[in-house]
Amino acid sequence: MHCGGSSAVLGIQNETSYSVLLGYSALAATLGSATNATSFRDRRDYLTSYNVSVAVGDVNNDGIPDLVLCGGSGALVEFGNGDGTFTTGPEYLTGFVVYTPILADINGDGKLDLIMSFYSGVLPFSSGLAVGFGNGDGTFRSPVTYDAGTDPSAQTLVLGDFNHDQLPDAAILGEDGVWIFLGEGNRVFAGSLFPSHRPCMGASLS
Repeated sequence: MHCGGSSAVLGIQNETSYSVLLGYSALAATLGSATNATSFRDRRDYLTSYNVSVAVGDVNNDGIPDLVLCGGSGALVEFGNGDGTFTTGPEYLTGFVVYTPILADINGDGKLDLIMSFYSGVLPFSSGLAVGFGNGDGTFRSPVTYDAGTDPSAQTLVLGDFNHDQLPDAAILGEDGVWIFLGEGNRVFAGSLFPSHRPCMGASLS
């Protein structure tokens, strides 16, 4: 089985060990040994069609890290059991391709929200930022979207406080430049700003 795509490293057991999680045609969880930092236990695979990217966070507030797998039609929640295994949770259908998911509490209610870069291949084509506010039980509200033109390469998403107003902002990188979304509080972002018309091929926001 080929496991390309995105990856994450985190502790998914209630012990001092770590696990590596990869998403492509399947999710593969490899449990690190608590006694030998350079060894891993047998891999456990979870077949899934949500194979573009993965985010990690406790979306149901039980103190155990969960996974949000993203792909062609939205996202799928995999609830962590605390022992290195996962239980499939609800789907989150968005109607567009989700590229980069980030879990963060952007409205300050103590529940993780799902922030995503997306591309819609349905006419009229569109790219942008989408926010699904978390309900605290592993489900998310219908996404609120913010336009970023029609560039299908606008996929790389980061969050940060770019204007030092103590509110989260977002940036999406594509071939045409960087789109900036300034947070206004009250769960909303300002209209996107397109600061550069020069191609950014090979650039990185990391």
